[in-house]
Amino acid sequence: MRAFFDHVARVFAWMDALEFAIYAIFGALLLVIGPPLACLYLLRMNQYGSASLCVGLWIFSTVICIRDLRRRHFSPMGLALGMLWLFTTMIFGWMADVG
Repeated sequence: MRAFFDHVARVFAWMDALEFAIYAIFGALLLVIGPPLACLYLLRMNQYGSASLCVGLWIFSTVICIRDLRRRHFSPMGLALGMLWLFTTMIFGWMADVG
């Protein structure tokens, strides 16, 4: 009976790892594909300045994030740039929809 419960425990451990992997893959895809799609949306709405500002902030925050990963120490500047990019894109996207 112990062997049966060991197999059941392995199955649940595997399912837990799979659940984490699915969320990690989905989050990585959103981080990689989402910003260019948002900038393309702004370009399609003829918001060229907004799109260039958003893509510039996204590239700069990506560079800072890579620098932080290489140093193995996250800085507040990377978080601040990421949040600035997020809020800027949301505001410009909302303004493109309204206007």
